[in-house]
Amino acid sequence: MVTGARDAQIYTSKEIAIAPKVDSMIGTSPEWISAFAAVGALVAATGAALQAKSLFQVESARDQAAAQNRKRTQARAISAWVAAEIDADDRECSYGMVISNSSSEMIFDVRVEITGKAGEPLSPATFTVLPPGDYYLAETAEKWVWSYPSEIGSFENEIRPITKSKRRRITSLAFRDSDDVRWRRFESGTLQELATTS
Repeated sequence: MVTGARDAQIYTSKEIAIAPKVDSMIGTSPEWISAFAAVGALVAATGAALQAKSLFQVESARDQAAAQNRKRTQARAISAWVAAEIDADDRECSYGMVISNSSSEMIFDVRVEITGKAGEPLSPATFTVLPPGDYYLAETAEKWVWSYPSEIGSFENEIRPITKSKRRRITSLAFRDSDDVRWRRFESGTLQELATTS
């Protein structure tokens, strides 16, 4: 009997001796709760950081698109088309082109390439500067081929666009905008920024 009580007492002492080691290894309930909360906060912070990065990339892309759009604003306002001067009897007085600068600023180093009635390339029309407005240039038999540009409103006759000819057409319109950026509009209407030349 004494031995059993003694064994029980020893067993209880061993159990008591082991219990603090187990508690120190796995911690107490409040420590576990704190650990889980810390891991949860880390996961939430990582998720928030990834979301912030994604939003930053979206905003950066939007800002770049807006800057590119602002950059192209004046260039989009420049165009040219083949036209004819039509008198009161609906007869063609001249063939030529209209160059339109619908922006509020001048453009520079303008070069318009155009084809004639047989589809042959004509001498390009070139201008050092073109102020805002719509200008008509008539094709002539002169050495320089083109008359001086005159505002469409200065003509008594109608200046009518030629929309169905496959031979008479503008093949290229190149210019430099007021921000010193070079552009080219192709026959298809596509607008392209050109590399700057040194």
